[in-house]
Amino acid sequence: MSMTRVNKSDRPSLISLSTEVLCQILLHLDDPSILAARQTNRTLYFASKSRHLWCQIINRLQMSHGVPAPEDEIDAYTVEELEKWGFRRNRAQALWAGISKNRFRTRIVNLPDCPINSSCYCKLIPGVRWLLVGYSNATMYIIDLEDVSLTSHLLCDPGEFYKKLCETGNITYNFWVNPSKSRLSLRIAGCVTESFSDARTFVYQVDLVGHGSAATLIARPYAYFPNCDDGEGPAAAGQLQVYDYYAKVVEGGEDQPMSSDSNPIICNLSGSFFNAINFVHDDTFVVLGTSPDAVYVLEINPITRSITLLHTIIIETSSDCDLWWSDIVGFPGSSESRMVFLGYNPTFLRGIVIPHHKNIPATKVEFAEVQSDWNRTPNLTALGPSVSLFFQSDWLQDVGLFRIFGQSWDISHPNQLADYFSVDYESMNGGFELASFDQNIGRVAYIVYDGSTARISVVDLV
Repeated sequence: MSMTRVNKSDRPSLISLSTEVLCQILLHLDDPSILAARQTNRTLYFASKSRHLWCQIINRLQMSHGVPAPEDEIDAYTVEELEKWGFRRNRAQALWAGISKNRFRTRIVNLPDCPINSSCYCKLIPGVRWLLVGYSNATMYIIDLEDVSLTSHLLCDPGEFYKKLCETGNITYNFWVNPSKSRLSLRIAGCVTESFSDARTFVYQVDLVGHGSAATLIARPYAYFPNCDDGEGPAAAGQLQVYDYYAKVVEGGEDQPMSSDSNPIICNLSGSFFNAINFVHDDTFVVLGTSPDAVYVLEINPITRSITLLHTIIIETSSDCDLWWSDIVGFPGSSESRMVFLGYNPTFLRGIVIPHHKNIPATKVEFAEVQSDWNRTPNLTALGPSVSLFFQSDWLQDVGLFRIFGQSWDISHPNQLADYFSVDYESMNGGFELASFDQNIGRVAYIVYDGSTARISVVDLV
């Protein structure tokens, strides 16, 4: 029997592989392992620093975890900036999975002079670099949370073109981000309601200008119109295909059938106490009804100018059950959107999965029961692979205690509802309320009221 001797130099080695293949291998590693591989040799160092790798990591975060895309075009970022972007969101995913521990960083944002008796609207814009602050006199500000100075800048003042808007005391804000744009682009809508007979809406187009640390948001007036009927404010604003829609739910009034030539397009639903939530995909949007408790999935036909009811999901509750619901979050990788219902008396937690294919009905997901000795804030969010809920205690006076609970969406491997963290603010003298939360990077914003002034506290968990 003849034997052939194999030289060690003939064996394939890891460092002899192409950069593309090495990137595919590195994709299976967690962040600490990528950093460790980087220290091994020169070949792995350059592979771990490649733009190709970090573009793939960012794409995976978007498709698998529903993480919004970077605010700017991907080519506008350096590899170091893409790496920082990916690491930050990977750390947040590890936190919710219970792999890593949270670490707090709290910053205080002083708000611009708030008009007397003016309420404050505060929301993190997806990507969470900017915080949107709106007042009931219709002025809106933005705060760059990546800027160490945390300076607020006036975004828009509708009173510049219609002074009466600044005289109102009741305004409801809503914004919608256009995911089809390569840079951050959104529309902000404000519904001014002095009385049910004098309701009007203004819409601003907001776009990103500049790059990197010099980037900022600018706004321009887009639309202004009186509301069509008595109602409770705006529900959603969005651009669908080549059409612009502004959805609004009107309670009561005379029955008006769907019409192909009416403006606006009208659709009647049985029940009462409706709240439109959001467009979920293309021409599909969701409406919540609370009598009975149900989720209605509807579709707009822009050709026939009609609305079709696709699906109705009944939420089984008792007659005296109070409901809170989350935002609707899209998951492009699985072609679906998700939302969460939290009920009290009795206490329960349910998820709703809405496929982006109109012929596939929505499904309900049952989660673990929630302890009932905490009062919920109205804001709860379904973002990423887990459900995040905020609770606020009512049995500790002068102490603000927040807790986040989470649970996996993986029905085949359910895990218990877990307490991720508690934040104790004993130094608060005034009231406080949760304003906004983003699970993708673990950032919380809440408003602290201290006498006649208001401040925003921003807490980074990772």
